[in-house]
Amino acid sequence: MLRFEDGLLFNVGSEFQDFADQVIANVREKLNPADLQHFKASDSTRKGSGMSPEEWARPPRLRRVKIQVLEIVWAYLYSGREKEAWRALADMWPIADVERIRSEIIAARARGMHGQLDGVSNGVVPTDENAVMVYDSTDKPAKPIMVRYYPPSGATDVPLLKGKVRVNLVVDSAGKVRSVKVSGKQEASEYLKRSADEWKFIPALVEGRPVASRVRMTLTLHNEPRETSPVH
Repeated sequence: MLRFEDGLLFNVGSEFQDFADQVIANVREKLNPADLQHFKASDSTRKGSGMSPEEWARPPRLRRVKIQVLEIVWAYLYSGREKEAWRALADMWPIADVERIRSEIIAARARGMHGQLDGVSNGVVPTDENAVMVYDSTDKPAKPIMVRYYPPSGATDVPLLKGKVRVNLVVDSAGKVRSVKVSGKQEASEYLKRSADEWKFIPALVEGRPVASRVRMTLTLHNEPRETSPVH
C-alpha cells in the first residue's frame, strides 16, 4: 500500500493490516495441511518429503505450497509486521532452508519498490476494539429493535437453550453488534454469537450523536417449532 503525498511516495501498509489479515486468512484456508507437512519435512525440493517423484509431480504440489507460504510472509511484510513474517516463515518453511529464503526475500525487497520509497508510515490503524471510544455510560442507552437466535437443528440439543442467559455486547454507532460475551449457559454461546450478526439496535447517544457502547442484557431463550426463536 503506497501513498503519494506532497511529491513524496510513502509505504503505508501498516495502516491496512485488516486487509492483509483477510489475505492471510484466505491463503491459510486453501493451504493443504498434508502438503504443508510434506513440504516442511523436505529441503524445499522433493528430497526428504517422504513422497515419491510421481506424487510430488502431480501439479502443482511443491510449487503451490511454496507460493502459499510466501504469500503469507509477504502479506505480513507488506503490512509492516516483519517479526510476524519471519515467524510464519520459520513455522512453515523447511528448517534447513529458512535463512537462505529469508535472505532472498530481503534482497528482493531491497531491489523492488521498497528501495525507492521516500518514507514509511509507522501508523497502525487500531482494531475495532480500541479504534473507537466505547462508552459504558451514555445519555441514551442503545435500544434493541430485533434480537433473535437460531437454535441448533439437533433435537437433543434444544432443551439446553431454554432459560435465561446474561450477555455483554459492544454495539457500534450504527446499531450493529461488534462483540458478544455470554455468561450463564455457555452451551448457548455459539448460537447467540452466530445470530448476533443480524441483531439490530438503535445506537446509544451522547450529546445527541450516536456512539459505540457496552450493553448488558438478560435474555430469555425459547425454542419454538419455527425458523427462528425470539430472545426477550
